[in-house]
Amino acid sequence: MPTLTERIEIVLIMAKFNSPNQVIRELKKKKWRLSQISSRTTIYTIYAKFRETDCVLDKEKCGRKSLDPEKSQKIVTYFAENHSMSIRKGAETLNVSYASIQKYLRAECMHPYKLQMHQKLDEEDCEHRKSMCNDLIKEMDADRESKITEILNYRFSVIFYRHNRFTGNYR
Repeated sequence: MPTLTERIEIVLIMAKFNSPNQVIRELKKKKWRLSQISSRTTIYTIYAKFRETDCVLDKEKCGRKSLDPEKSQKIVTYFAENHSMSIRKGAETLNVSYASIQKYLRAECMHPYKLQMHQKLDEEDCEHRKSMCNDLIKEMDADRESKITEILNYRFSVIFYRHNRFTGNYR
């Protein structure tokens, strides 16, 4: 798409000659690069828009509206005060859709997730943890010894079975 100054020049030449082909010729005479020269349909469109609106600028874009700053501030402050609130419950409370709340929070670089509160550890908790770990270590050692004896018994039975099978000593 041509720049603003290029559009103005196209409109001026088009008003003088009233032919897109003549506009292209004149632009080539003025040593415009081929990449700068627009197609015939683009030249005609620019001129038709100028005759209609008396302006070479583009019309306002239609589409989704940008984020509402008031609503954004309301949502962000609500979730800043209520850290453990889920987005779904916040949507019900604020009467805003789930997707909108997610969009506003992400725009403010707040990563929405449900915070979880954990218990504060006391001095006694450390002793309880130590005793629990010691008990678990003892159980693991006992399990390890029983598994080792089980494995050794299995290996000896296999060895004796093979020995008796190959030597032919069946008693």
